[in-house]
Amino acid sequence: MNPFASIHTEQVWLLKQDGRKLGPYSTRMGPTATIFEAVLDVDEGDNLERKLPGGKIEVHRIVECNYSPGLPGIGPHWSLKLRKGPEREPAHAKHMTVNINNSANIQVGDHNTQHIEHGIADLLKKLEQSGAPQEEVDQAKGQIAKMLEHPLVSAILGSGVGALIGLAGG
Repeated sequence: MNPFASIHTEQVWLLKQDGRKLGPYSTRMGPTATIFEAVLDVDEGDNLERKLPGGKIEVHRIVECNYSPGLPGIGPHWSLKLRKGPEREPAHAKHMTVNINNSANIQVGDHNTQHIEHGIADLLKKLEQSGAPQEEVDQAKGQIAKMLEHPLVSAILGSGVGALIGLAGG
C-alpha cells in the first residue's frame, strides 16, 4: 500500500550492474527515491533512470539502500539515497608516506610528469650541443616552446612548464 501514490507520479527504471533493466516503478525523485515494493532487487551501485520531457534520460546512482517493512497504513518500501550521474564513486587519492634520512638531491612528486620535464630539458640541451646551425637549433626550440605553451600541455605538465618554456627560448 502506497499512501503517497498521488505524488509518486514519476516512472523510473532500475538499471542493475549486470545490465538488466527492471521496472518501471512509481516514485518521486529527489535526493532520495522511495519505491513501494516488498521485494526489490536493488543494490548500492545500481542506477535509477528516468525519462525527462523532450526524451532526455537522467541517471542517478544509488549510494544507499534501506528497506522498511512499513507501518500501519504504510506498506513495505525501499528508500534509496541517490547521487546524480551514473559514474562510480571517485577513486580516493592515494596517500604516500616518504621518510628521508641523511640524503641530498631528493625530488618527491608525480614521477611521470617529472620524467617528461627531464626528457624535454635533456632534448633542449642536446639541441644546443648538436652542432647544427644556430638558426635550425632556434627553430627547433621555438617549435618545442610552441608545444609547451598549448593549454592542454600546460595543464598536464603543471607548474614545471614555465621553466621549460624559458629553456626553449619562448
